[in-house]
Amino acid sequence: MGQRFEIPDMSTLDEVLLEIRGKLTKSRNLYDTSVGQLKDYLYDLNSSKTHSEDADVSVLEIYKWFVAKEKSIYYALN
Repeated sequence: MGQRFEIPDMSTLDEVLLEIRGKLTKSRNLYDTSVGQLKDYLYDLNSSKTHSEDADVSVLEIYKWFVAKEKSIYYALN
């Protein structure tokens, strides 16, 4: 049926609200940091610094082709 929730004492609502806002802020900061680091990682992975003559080739696109090739091989084998 229904759920029961504990309601804090009315005098401590401000403290609970500040605590929840602090947790929310920390979660947002962690999320933003994670997204930024993931973007940086993917940009670094995509840039081919070791092959300066292949500057217009995307490393991620090459990986995508490789995975598609491997999937088609295993699909044909099955």
